Amino acid sequence: MTKRIGWLVVLTPALATIWVSRVMTFFAFPRGTRFPDTPGYTLEAVNFTPGWLIGNLQRPWPTPVLYAVLPSDPLRVLGQLVLSGVAWTLLIVVVVSLVKGNVLRLGLALTLALLASTPFVLQWDTSLLAPSLMQSSLVALLAFTIKLFQQVTWTRIALTLAALTVLGAAKGPHLVIVVIVILSLGIALRYRMSRMQLTVLFLAGVLIGAWSALVSYNVDRSWPNSYSGQTALWLLGGQSGIAEPLSAWLSASGAPTCVTQDAPYMDLSGSITAVVQDCPEASLYLRESMQTDVIRFLLSHPVDAASLIADGLGASVITNGTQYGSVLTVVPESVSDLFFGSISPDPRDLGASDQVGAVDALRSGQPFTVVAPQLLWLIVGLGLLLLVTLSRWATERRLAALLLSFTLALVITSVVTIIAAPTEWPRQLGPYWVLTIAIAILAVGLGLSNRSRLLRGNPTETSTSN
Repeated sequence: MTKRIGWLVVLTPALATIWVSRVMTFFAFPRGTRFPDTPGYTLEAVNFTPGWLIGNLQRPWPTPVLYAVLPSDPLRVLGQLVLSGVAWTLLIVVVVSLVKGNVLRLGLALTLALLASTPFVLQWDTSLLAPSLMQSSLVALLAFTIKLFQQVTWTRIALTLAALTVLGAAKGPHLVIVVIVILSLGIALRYRMSRMQLTVLFLAGVLIGAWSALVSYNVDRSWPNSYSGQTALWLLGGQSGIAEPLSAWLSASGAPTCVTQDAPYMDLSGSITAVVQDCPEASLYLRESMQTDVIRFLLSHPVDAASLIADGLGASVITNGTQYGSVLTVVPESVSDLFFGSISPDPRDLGASDQVGAVDALRSGQPFTVVAPQLLWLIVGLGLLLLVTLSRWATERRLAALLLSFTLALVITSVVTIIAAPTEWPRQLGPYWVLTIAIAILAVGLGLSNRSRLLRGNPTETSTSN
């Protein structure tokens, strides 16, 4: 009875924060927020066909399938909020079981609940786009991975593989996460899994990877000019620091004149539309060569490649990203800023309506105050996980190594996404930062739980930890 009361004390404030924020958000904004590319996911006039599952759509299948099951906007918003709440609830329950002491458990649970209820996280659940399901899948995958590490069962293997399947199909760069998580689990659990379980894990990983690659390829080819080629045009926009050298290089390499003549594009939408719709000679180039040429340019110009990656990461952390969905939360703005920071003045308040306008505002010479704690969370998470992994006395060394590899997978996926999908970096990278911060919070918990061993080298009970 005492143990049950202790768990209620630990979990009740955290779960109340998560679910009250989601209930309030749904009743305040039941129809969610639509965007120009929302119809590509909702597909109201199209019936489901098995071809969706191999990518015969202009969007990867997980979100369109979810929206087909939930055929109205209020149901979609409700479904996304429920899936999100369940994923975060599961993660919190799993995380508090890793550490000892109700005070530490309460701190971890409440910190994760506050993160899960910030406007940045909640906004995706009211946005009729792909990031909500992607974010919930990442959170669920982390929870299932930890549960599998704690105890190997066929059910937990199946749940982990299911999360990887949805995540892998949601976006091509997620193949990085699929590969690293499967390999890390196989290495960490090689002595605790039967030969059959290891075989199933790796074979399923290969099948998920192949399926994800097929979906990504077919989605890319479903676009008239290919998704990869069309999105690569964003690198020629006025918000891109490499627009001018890339334009010159593409022109010298034989790209159609209409692709490069207006670069850097000051009117992103108008210029890209003109290339796609009014320039017949660009169609084949975008479909067959554009992204390949961009990759060749980046490989041959490492300084420009580093500049592009820095710009993408910078753009994703200098804004709290709350311009997408509408939310109502119990989390104060000051607490939210501890996770996602702030920028003052906001470029939108200065008249910026797109990426080019925001960059112009930042380059105007007016002083800005930027707080970007995401980078600090990343550094703290990596540092603590590495410290626990390398300490011969710490418990949960293998779990720390597994979480370290998960974080590195998120970082690599972010870099690949910046190059492969250079559009709306706060939206593209947002879910990765959310999970990176969640893992960092867990790393702090593991560090505090092992603080005496890390500081004193106390080997007590380490022989039974893994």
